[in-house]
Amino acid sequence: MDESIILINVQKDLLKQIKMIYHRSMNLRSYFQTTKPAEREAFADAVEASVDYLYLCSRGTRKPGNALCKRIVAHDSRFTLAELRPDIWGNGFDSIAASDDVQPPVGDLPKEDQE
Repeated sequence: MDESIILINVQKDLLKQIKMIYHRSMNLRSYFQTTKPAEREAFADAVEASVDYLYLCSRGTRKPGNALCKRIVAHDSRFTLAELRPDIWGNGFDSIAASDDVQPPVGDLPKEDQE
């Protein structure tokens, strides 16, 4: 593989990590990319999960359950429930879009409109 392609990929990964640090957010994939095995072991013990299971979650092979997500967020505030499981807690955009919905008025139409 060409050295310039490798360098570009490394730069992209580094940029992602910097963005996550700047925004103080984290997902399991970036956590596994940026931490050492000893840190992962301590993290897994703290959230009462195995490193292997967390790794599978980081790869998208498995999805962490509700209780595990809550333990992860409680242990490390860089994680968010929406980031860990957007299918359960949403990504924030769904609730914004739903607030723009126009609902019909409740009750009967006035008599003049019924004819």
